[in-house]
Amino acid sequence: MTEDKSHPEHLLRECAPGAAGGPAAQPPAARVEPLESLSDDDVPMVIATRFLEAFRQPGCPMCFLGQQALDDYFSHWVWDYVSDADLREAMRRGLGMCAEHTWQLLHTDVREYGETFGVSIIYQELVAHTIRLMERVALEAQAREAQRPSRLERLRHWLSRRSAARRWFLPARWRGSPLLKAAECHVCAYRAESERRSTYWLVQVLRHAENRTRYAASDGLCLPHLRAALELALEIEPGVARFLAASAGQHLEALAADLDRYIAKRAWDRRHEAMTAGEQEAAQRASRFFGGLDGWSAERKRLDSI
Repeated sequence: MTEDKSHPEHLLRECAPGAAGGPAAQPPAARVEPLESLSDDDVPMVIATRFLEAFRQPGCPMCFLGQQALDDYFSHWVWDYVSDADLREAMRRGLGMCAEHTWQLLHTDVREYGETFGVSIIYQELVAHTIRLMERVALEAQAREAQRPSRLERLRHWLSRRSAARRWFLPARWRGSPLLKAAECHVCAYRAESERRSTYWLVQVLRHAENRTRYAASDGLCLPHLRAALELALEIEPGVARFLAASAGQHLEALAADLDRYIAKRAWDRRHEAMTAGEQEAAQRASRFFGGLDGWSAERKRLDSI
């Protein structure tokens, strides 16, 4: 019987732990059963435990798990870099990583190993590669300067420069020399894949009433992760979507009340009224809801150290 590749389970199988087709450099994952071998009621214990632990942490549970996944990613490959040809090529193609993950790599190396030896090895090769790249760019610029164009070519060149200056301010799209074009940050790609897997398993975990009770006691999902979870749950588990929407509504009503009281108590005639903890933290809670957890924090505990 031919498998229906449009079926949601086939599509989600690609996001399941251990699925093929992911980034070349991934940390060793916990061994779980393939998705197709699980019944509707099966959630691997290691995954359920991680979610239940995340529900006990402050802020969005998905943000917490995502940061943990990146911690594991960095701590595993920082020392495997020299022997991992695919990872070295990904760093060269991307000319490093995005700003966020560049700094997370450094902080992870310092926190996990107390030094920057692993990062130094990574950048030793990348700096050498970038030096060669700059030499090629300089040669290309020199060749363009040395050209002696005709009058018609000078006119074309003037029009080209004017057009290039205008295009520079249009929405982002690479228009420069192919030498300087960089691939997408490979860590961003890994994070996106990890979040797809986590979103699927969150929906499965919340099919069970006891897990919903634990989730309801947490701070709930941030809006970006809530939107992703609702999008999936509406398709495969409408009951979970209804629960997530109702839970978010309750959190937002409490947040709205605290924001109202905080603003009201800032009035001159009410300045003597004491602020509750919820009122004092209302702006931070609103920021966490709309923007997720505040990036990488050296104070965070790794999940396997809790």
